Amino acid sequence: MTVQSLNQDVHWVTPTRSTYHSLFPKEGLLAVGNVGLDYRAQNGQGFIQIPWEDVQHIYVQMFFKGRYIRAIDVLTEDDQHFEFIVKDPKITLKEIRKHLDRSKFSARQGNLATLFKCK
Repeated sequence: MTVQSLNQDVHWVTPTRSTYHSLFPKEGLLAVGNVGLDYRAQNGQGFIQIPWEDVQHIYVQMFFKGRYIRAIDVLTEDDQHFEFIVKDPKITLKEIRKHLDRSKFSARQGNLATLFKCK
């Protein structure tokens, strides 16, 4: 079964690891385009298509005061949560930002930051 791409115009493609199933993360490609996010698994079956109008919020997992970005978490309108660990997160976020309002983005501290937080 061949799945048609969500986008007619793709602006950015980056290697990614999707952890939509926490026990079995999958390597693949994340495409940012004019209609939404498109994820394709490299080996085996797996695809995720998220139109821009379905994105409720984007959480960015940051470490070391924003110098290192680990992952981009996408929360959809129907309460689905997708985590993408991308190769080039800063460029990917810049491309996503072209399609979504700034109010839909927020930083999420990593587990280490909350663990070692100074009071």
